[in-house]
This record gives sequence, structure tokens and C-alpha cells, in this order.
Amino acid sequence: MSESPRVFVSYARKDGEEFATRLRKRLESEHPEISLWQDRARMEGGVGWWKQITEALEKVQFLVLVMTPGAMQSTTSRKEWRYARQLGLCVYPVKGVSDAELDWTSVPHWMSKAHFFDLDREWETFINHLKSPCQAARVPFMAPDPPEGFVERPLLFEQLMNQLLDTSRENPVTITTTLHGAGGLGKTTLAAALCHHDDVITAFDDGILWVTLGQKPQIQAGLTKLYAALTGEHPGFVDEEDAAFHLAQKLEDKSCLIVIDDVWDSAHLQPFMRGATHCTRLITTRNFDIAAESKRVNVDAMTPSEAVQMLTMRLPMPAGDLTPFRELAQRLGEWPLLLELTNGTLRQLIERGDTQEGAIVYLREKLDDQGVVAFDQRNPLQRNQAITKTIEVSLDLLTPGERERYSELAIFPEDKDIPLRVVGDLWGFKSLATKELALRLDNLSLLKFNLQTGAIRLHDVMRAYLSSKLANPGNLHGKLVDVWGEPSRLTEPYAWRWLPYHLLGAGRKKDLRELLLNFDWLIAKLNNTEVSAVIADYAFDSDTDVRLVREALQLSAHVLVDDTTQLPGQLLGRLSADISEDIRSLRQKAERWRTRQWLRPLLPILIAPGGALCFTLAGHSARVRAVAVTSDGRHAVSASDDCSLRIWNLQRNDEERTLVGHRDWIRAVVITSDGQRAVSVSDDHTLRIWDITTGAELRQMHIYFDALTALAVTPDAKFVISASHDRTLKVWDLDRGLEKCTLRGHLGKVNSVAVSPTGRYAISASDDRTLKVWNIETWREEWTLTGHTSKVNVVAISPNGQLAISASNDNTLRLWDLDHGVEKRAIGIMSQASLVRGMAITPDTNRIICSEMHWLRVWDIEGKGQGSLLRGHADWVNAVALTRDGEYCVSASDDRTLKVWNLRRGLDRESFTGHATQVRALAVTHDGRRAISSSSDGTMVVWDVERLEKLRVFKGQGLWHLVHIPKSRRALYAAGERYIRVMSLETGTEQRAFSVHADRITAIAVTPTGDLAISASDDRTMQVWDIATGRKRMTIELFQHWVRALAVTPNGRFLVSGSEDFTIKVWDLNDGKEIENLQEQQEARYRSRHAARVNAVAVTPDSRFVISGSDDHTVKMWNIDDGTEARTFLGHTAEVSDVAVSDDGRYVISASHDYTIKVWDARNGEMVATFTGDSPMLACAVGELGTIVAGDQSGRIHFLRLETTG
Repeated sequence: MSESPRVFVSYARKDGEEFATRLRKRLESEHPEISLWQDRARMEGGVGWWKQITEALEKVQFLVLVMTPGAMQSTTSRKEWRYARQLGLCVYPVKGVSDAELDWTSVPHWMSKAHFFDLDREWETFINHLKSPCQAARVPFMAPDPPEGFVERPLLFEQLMNQLLDTSRENPVTITTTLHGAGGLGKTTLAAALCHHDDVITAFDDGILWVTLGQKPQIQAGLTKLYAALTGEHPGFVDEEDAAFHLAQKLEDKSCLIVIDDVWDSAHLQPFMRGATHCTRLITTRNFDIAAESKRVNVDAMTPSEAVQMLTMRLPMPAGDLTPFRELAQRLGEWPLLLELTNGTLRQLIERGDTQEGAIVYLREKLDDQGVVAFDQRNPLQRNQAITKTIEVSLDLLTPGERERYSELAIFPEDKDIPLRVVGDLWGFKSLATKELALRLDNLSLLKFNLQTGAIRLHDVMRAYLSSKLANPGNLHGKLVDVWGEPSRLTEPYAWRWLPYHLLGAGRKKDLRELLLNFDWLIAKLNNTEVSAVIADYAFDSDTDVRLVREALQLSAHVLVDDTTQLPGQLLGRLSADISEDIRSLRQKAERWRTRQWLRPLLPILIAPGGALCFTLAGHSARVRAVAVTSDGRHAVSASDDCSLRIWNLQRNDEERTLVGHRDWIRAVVITSDGQRAVSVSDDHTLRIWDITTGAELRQMHIYFDALTALAVTPDAKFVISASHDRTLKVWDLDRGLEKCTLRGHLGKVNSVAVSPTGRYAISASDDRTLKVWNIETWREEWTLTGHTSKVNVVAISPNGQLAISASNDNTLRLWDLDHGVEKRAIGIMSQASLVRGMAITPDTNRIICSEMHWLRVWDIEGKGQGSLLRGHADWVNAVALTRDGEYCVSASDDRTLKVWNLRRGLDRESFTGHATQVRALAVTHDGRRAISSSSDGTMVVWDVERLEKLRVFKGQGLWHLVHIPKSRRALYAAGERYIRVMSLETGTEQRAFSVHADRITAIAVTPTGDLAISASDDRTMQVWDIATGRKRMTIELFQHWVRALAVTPNGRFLVSGSEDFTIKVWDLNDGKEIENLQEQQEARYRSRHAARVNAVAVTPDSRFVISGSDDHTVKMWNIDDGTEARTFLGHTAEVSDVAVSDDGRYVISASHDYTIKVWDARNGEMVATFTGDSPMLACAVGELGTIVAGDQSGRIHFLRLETTG
């Protein structure tokens, strides 16, 4: 059933209230299903009326705008329109007066395109629109309102408009402009006024974004705020890099004005400068070095007339001569902030009964006493002295108590709105007294008090002054903290966000650390704020345990943003109890969490914090095949199947530019030794040379022969060597763009080539099982290296040019002495050496880094041990590159990302629980005490489910299908072939093998008695056969599509199959026929079947229902008796790979490529709990005591338990 429409009625009380009330009453009478909000009917009195309006707008779908002359002039109405557009609401103007009474020239440009409803003639059409889905794009408008009494500065304003808009004033100019000037000169006010100009709003169709940074900015929070304004989403970005990348993606095709206000440091600015090539940026800063390459507009003192206007703002119109005001303005350096302060003092004096002349005389005398004389506002020393003394003049109008209360406001964070309730907590005042003093300070221009939001804000210049005068800020921070009380029971939103900040300010570092390591605080704050705010707290403490919790939260941020109930599971999955006593205590509290049902990891199997992984570089849309690092270690260049190269800044962890030109997969990329040029080769039969600094393509060479596989460049940057499928290498002159010579000698395709850093040798690896060493001076073969017994895939040379390392399909890595052309040793015998695609040797020649399926392995070059593992990629790793100092490694993967690793820390010494690569199959013994997992790494592992440990590991073929034979210690498995094999779970020996099919086996199952096995095959048959004898009992012809899943009902009567034709069928095991009652339901079954391939089936313990999982992202339950669909379980966002049922039949468990294990209530289809891993979940089963066993694509085996409430 569709949701009832919700409507906000916007109008001007001046001339639209009567119409709005009639409209509301008519809608309530004729269409009660439409929910309405009108301020007169719903508004509550008191401070914060604008907050009530914004909260109401956030709950509706439509804004109905009563158009009257008053609405066109109303500031509030305009704010409502803009906020509605920012939320993506549908705005419907209705005529509240006749056409003749409306000034159509004042209608905003965006609104002029809208239809204005005449409700007397179009009532039914209007109602139909309100009942139709709203599909409006978000148009953010984040600029603050210009202050009351804003004084226009025409010359500056015009200069700025000319920078941002073209000569027609209709189109934006996509440049960066910087407003530069000292604090208090009005840069922010000028920028805000510009954003509210109709020409600017019209030109920037996709909205106006605003972020204020300040001296100590929270960069990630600022990026997240902009992202939320654009999308309405509040994602939990892992870090600043992640947030900057996703924001840049959302801005890519937008035409926005982005205002970055109060920038103090160039480093703070950079995350906001990425991408967004169609956007215009406006920066305000007091630092002349910020954005030096941008267009500049210098904001200096006001003109004399502007200064007088500001001084006389909200004063009775001065009679006669304005000279006294001009002199006063000049004395104040015509500095807007001082003028505003002085204006506040003048107004206060006049309100107390003084005359205008008397007030000016008083001010002159006070400024004389303070020693304020005319000064140069460009001189920092004179400027600071002037602001200090002018503030003192204003403060003299306060009582000692008021002055003290005002100074206490310095403890609040910079550039933040502080709720009046919190100010009252600090002052110890009730709400009325707090409001009265805030109004008084606002009248003196000592702060801004926004009655709409019920919050105050200090100018950073004022805050700096107060901070310098505050004697004991720690006591004030502590007072506020004490007023709030128990941290996990806070009621004030500001307190949830800023409690750690105030604890630090109070000097209570021990309390802060305890808070950050307290699970109750973590879960409470997460439920009351958002993930980014929780992570931001951990910047206040650098303790090791605190850092590890922060990194764990960062690794899980993408999960927690959508499901806060996963916090205990994510922490338990990442933090080991062995780290420290405090981490152990945090884990114990997490384990006891019982607010709702959740999945508890029984072992910490997820990627742990504190490891070698530094950050991930994302941006490619297809596999990344190659990567190279510049000699200074500052940049990396990647090559991808998305036909692009990308240049990454390894210091800022972000993308600098994309190089586009290739029209097919890019196979390889190298960088010249000077770091100036990159060379790439593609399946489009071109070799291209690029300028790394500018991104320009310098040269293109066409290749008219077989595909190239690899590249290497000589140290002098004169030549690049390419390897090819045609068994040759070619040498190219980079300066001339011509082929120099061809190197022949290999008898098979050449897979890899490397050049020694000394420029003496090139070495190539080939399918002919050899490596060849070539003399670069003569371009002749020096010698051939033999020893491998299968094709050689990769070769790398040590930085000193003396050693080479090669990887071959003979499952060895071999080390070679290049000076003598002999083999030194084999570096470990690997079961998967054929899967090594990239390799490098560290500068100290002590370690070898090689890719190995989904991870990197770090070998000791002496061949000691099995090496350390670096895990994190979700798919095959294709290439590795090292920085010159050997501290960092960059890897490129099929998972579309690059990862940067610190090789000096966090190497995984086989502490990983699971297989080396993806889990193919998972089964649990009949008694639930043992689990058996198989993997494409060629191993099968038997697990003790109760003790959570490996019992036995058997090595052999990669097992694709696996089931336990009930009432025995044997398993039945198939390894991607036409044979079924029986294995002993005690010894791992094969006891029997049966060839029962003519093609590959796709699924297997066993009857509950353990005497019969059923197999399905690509030969489009299912076979039932006797396990003891291997004798075939029955053949079931399928005729059409292949079966991908099998299950036998617990009563042993029926076989259930899931197929590529999207259906589930039930077969009688006595005669092999599809049962008749299901056959009769063929039409109904067709209508409710899955929409894609069925991957898994399971049966409830009572044999009444079938559970199925499909590529259509759903899990379904079916009645076996009549073949009808009982219910659909919705929640997965990718293919469902496996399903299982709890022993009592109460719960359904599913594993999905969306990285999750989900538990569902079988009775009503509701999702009970979710656990999210670090890679796609491929298999699941239920063991002893309800323990869920799950296997994922990275090879991890997870043990989970459903925890209930109570």
C-alpha cells in the first residue's frame, strides 16, 4: 500500500493566512488521507520556531506555496522554499490572489518554470499531483543568511560577480576565486550575500554548498555534511580520503557553487578541491598563501560611506552633518567588525536614554582612554590592539557578572552554533534569564543570537580575544560536563556530540580515555548521532587502545551507518581480547549487549586494526591490471580495464587526474626514472606516452602485431621494452616514437620483462619455461636461465641489479644471480605459485613481495618460513610496486581498487582463521559438532564447532561441492569434474570414487539415512546412487536447464532442486518423478518463481517447506504440499549464494554476495539480525548449539551465534 501524501503549507501571514487556512480546512474535509502541516495549526511557541519548521519540512513530500505579494517579499517564505528544494520536495505554487496582483518579475527563475495552480479551476488536477509520487532533485542551499542590517559593498560585490558569472550573468564560470583579507573584514558576510543573489542562485542550477573550516577543522565531518546536502544520505565514511572521493564523485556532473569559508591551511582545503570540474569554488581566507593559483579578490576596509552606513545601522536617522560618524569610522580603520561593535555600543547608550551626540562623545572618550587611534588595518599588531581595545569599550556596558558570563563562552568549539540550553547549563541560568542575556550581548554585537534556531555563535576574532582572557577554562569545561551527568544517558544533542571535547578541555584525560573505551557510551552515542561523529571523538586521544578502536570503527563505518545494531558484532569481529585488559573489558560489555537480537562473532575474524593496510584508492570502474610508483614515492599511476590511467597522490591519498585516450583494456604502465612521463600499452594496439604533471598525451605509437603483455623502461628514460604474445620483445625510442629493434629467442609467448636499475640488463620471462637476460648496450642475448619446469609468469629485479626473482606454474619462486647467470635458490614451494601476477624485491634485498590470488605474501629472500600475508583485497591482485625506500607497497586488484601497505608494521603471521582463498562449500555433521569447509586453494578443513578450532587440514584438489554422509565420519565431494569421491574425515584419504556423469557435477546431496547420494550435472541429468556400492539407482532426465542446488527432505521422501531456469522443483525419490500436486500448480509456480538463477535450497526440519536463495537477491519459502510460495524474505542487495535452516525450524539463514549473513524469522519473514563481513559470503550452515558457520570469498570461516534480548 502506498504511503499517504504529506503536505507543508507555506504562506505569508501578511496577506496569505486566510487563503492558507481555507485550503487546509478544505483538504482536511475532502481528503483526510492527506496529512497537512500549517504553522498556525501545528507550531509550538517559544525559541526555535525555525527548527520546528525545518523538522516539519523533513517529514513531508510536498510544499504547497500560497503565492501572494507578501510571500514574494517574505524572508521566511523564501527560506522555506529553499529548504524544501534542498530536501528534494516537490514545490507546488498556488495562486492566493489574482494574476494582476502578482509581480511576476520578482518570481525566482527556478519558480518561473513551474505551473501555478488556480484552485478554483484546477482542484482535481492539484489533488492528483499531491497523490502522485514526488520526483524532485535535491537543490542544496547551505549559505547562511546575511546578518541583519547587512551593508552592501557594491565595488567588491561587482568584482566578485564578474569572477563567478559570465558577462550575461546567466552562466557560471568554473574557476576558483579567493576572498582574502584579515579577520573581521566581512569576507564571510560578503560571500553569504553573494549566495543569496538571484543571479547566482539561477546560474548554479544544482545548488550552493557551504562549509566553514576554521583553525582546527573537522575535515571529514565537513565533507560528509556536503555529501548529505547533495544526496540526503549520511554515510559512514572510513576516513577523509573516503569522504573526499565519494563527494567528488557526486559532484562530477553538477554545476554547484562551493563556498569554503575561513580556510587557515592549504592542507585543509585540498579534500574539497577534488574533481567537480563543472563547479565553481569560492574560498575565504586570511592567509595570502592559500590557493595562490586562484583568482583573488582582496577584502580591505570599507569605503567611508559604507563605514558610516554600518555605524548608523538601526540608529535614529542622524540629523545634519555626518562628520562625527566619518571621523569615528576612520578612527576604527573602517573595519567592519569594529564598526559593528561600536554600532552596538551606540544603540545601547541611546536605548538607555543618551542622545546620539552624547553617545558619540562617550565613545570618543572611551576610545581615548583605551588609546584607540586611527590605524592601518593591514598591520596585524595595530589590528589586534584595536580589536582588543574596542571590545573593552563594549564590555564596559556590561555588569561584572555579565562580563564574566560572556567570557565563559570561549570554551565552546570554534565556528559552531551553541544551543541556548547548553549556554544555560554553563551559566547556571534558567531559560528566560539565559535568553535575556543572550539578547543583550547580541544587541551589543558581541555575538549572534539566532531566534529561529535558538542558538548563539561567536565570531572567531571575538572567541580568540575571550580565550586569551580566560583564566581557568578547564574548570568551566568540567562544570559543563558535571551538569550533564552520566555520559550514556545524555539528553542534549550538543552534549552527545561534544562531551569528549569538553572532557579534554577539563583536563580529564583519564575520564576521556575510559569514555572512548566504554562500549555503553559507544552504542549510545552511535544511536544518538552518526558514525562520523563517533569516529571524530577518537582524534582527542592518541592512546594505543584508543587508536585501535578508532581504526576498527573506521573499518566498519560503512556497515554502521546503515545498521547501528552491528556495532557489537563489528567490534568483536575486529578486536582481539589479547590486545589489552581495556580492550578485553570493552569486548565483554559488547558480548553482554542484549537490546535486540544480533549475531555475535565467536572469534575475531574480520580485518583487524593496526595492520599493514594504510588506505585504499578507489575510482576505477573495472579491474586494475598494473601500477607503477614514481621514484620520489609521491605518486602512483594505475592502468585499468576501464580504459583509463589514474594518477594518485600517495601523500594526500587521493586521485589527482584521470588520463583518457585508450579505447580498450590497458595491459601495463611504467614511469620514467625522472617521474615526468608514463608509458602505457593497451589492447587497442597503441603504446602511449603521457606527461604525468599535466596529464597530456605526448605521443602515440600504433602496434600492428599480437597483443603486448608487459613493459619496462630503461633508467635513462630513452627506451621502453615491450613483451608480446608473438614470442618477441621490442625496444622503442621514447623521444622519436619509433621502434629501435626486436629481441628474438623465446619459443613461447613472453609474459613479463624487467630492467635492472643499473641499466645493464633486461630480463624476460616466457611460456617456454626460461628467462633470458639481454645486454642493453648491444641489445643481444647475454644468457638463458633454465630451471623452471613450466611456464614463467613474472620476473622482477632487485634495486642493486644483482638478483632476479621469477614465479612459475611449476609452483616455485626462484632466485637468480644476474652477474653469473645462475640460479641461487628456490624461495619456497607454493601450492598456488601459478597464480602470482606481480612481484617486487625490497631495496635492502631482504624481502620479496608477491601477489598471490587475493593477497600479498612477504617472503624472506633466504627462503625461511612461509612468509607473511597482507590481506584486504576482495579479488585477485594483479600487480605490486614499491616506493624507493621500501617502506610502502602499492597493489592493484581485480576488485577495482589499489591498496597502500606499510611494510614495516602489522604483517600477518598466519593468525588468519580459514582458507587461503574463497570457500567453495561448507557442511556440518549430523550431530552439529563438526564443520567441514572446502576451498579453491585445494584444502579441506575439519573444524570443532564447540571449541572453534581446526582439527584437521587435508590438501588436494579444489573442492566445489561437499556434503557430510550422516551417521559416519565420511564426506562426499566433487571437484569440478564428473567424479564423486568419498573421503575419510579422520585421515583425509579417498575411499572410493564414482564416475556417474558424462559432464561436470554441479550439485550433490545425501539422504538422511546416509545410504543414497544424489548428484546433478551439466549433462542435464540427476543421478541417484548407492554410496556403499556405487551402483546407480535411478536417472532423472532434466532436458532443459542445469540444476545448481540440491536438498533432500528430512523424512527422506523428496528431492528438491534449484535451477538456472529460476524454478524450484520437488521430486519423489521412490520413482524419480516430479510430484503430481506440484505439476498441477505449474501456472501458480511460474508466477511466483524467482527472477534469476537459484543458487541454493534447504528444507525445514518438519519437511513442510523449502527455502531457496537466488541471484535475484531474494530468499523464498515454499509449501512442499502444494508448491505455492509461502513468503519472500527481502533485504539482500546482491546475489544470495547459500541458505540454511536452524535445527528447530524457527530461523532461516542466508549468505550473500552483499557481504552479509542474515537471520530471518521463518514464521513471519522478518529480518532478525545481520552480520557484515569484509568480502562476499559464499556459504553457510548451522552447527551445534545453533552456531552459524559461514565461509566467504577471502577464505575466512566465521563462527556466529544469534544473541537474543533480555
